[in-house]
Amino acid sequence: MTSAHVSILPIVERAQFMAILYGYFDESGKKSDHPVVAIGCVCATQPKLRYFEDAWNSLLRRYELPGFHMAETSRLSRKCGPKMPKGQSAFERMEALKPFADCINEHLEYGLIQALDIKGFNALAKNLRAGLGDPKDPTMSLLCGQCYSLAITHTRKIELASSATTIRKPHGTATGTIAACAGFTAKYRRK
Repeated sequence: MTSAHVSILPIVERAQFMAILYGYFDESGKKSDHPVVAIGCVCATQPKLRYFEDAWNSLLRRYELPGFHMAETSRLSRKCGPKMPKGQSAFERMEALKPFADCINEHLEYGLIQALDIKGFNALAKNLRAGLGDPKDPTMSLLCGQCYSLAITHTRKIELASSATTIRKPHGTATGTIAACAGFTAKYRRK
């Protein structure tokens, strides 16, 4: 979205448009075969996102991958390009995946996750469940609400620096990030 796109939004004054966060969302788990439905998101402002996409596409080329799908790359029984051969040890695969986690840590600003317990969802009254729809729907709504809160906080970051309560991406090691993202599927296609 460019500043030219802002001008086509008739009900929004340009002065009110202070921050735009772009995000990659993905869900893990289906209500029929998992006890929890989770949706994760990593997001950043547009300039940081451009640097991320350039770095990510460079990694995909270096690893000779058409795209990245954590559910596939974490399976040791699968070959994922020449740098991740079939039969690698868990440690070797983790080491091969570190540059991807480092790329996320370096370029993206926020990481969020929202989860919903399926057993608890199914315990709700039938008419309430019907109104909520698929368990992914309220989960996604809650995650979008978190993103909205981040966007508001992002515009007031200087004023709220001492009392910000946003969920920031971990500044830990790449290994910690990969472990934290287990089951989180990132699908990025090489351009």
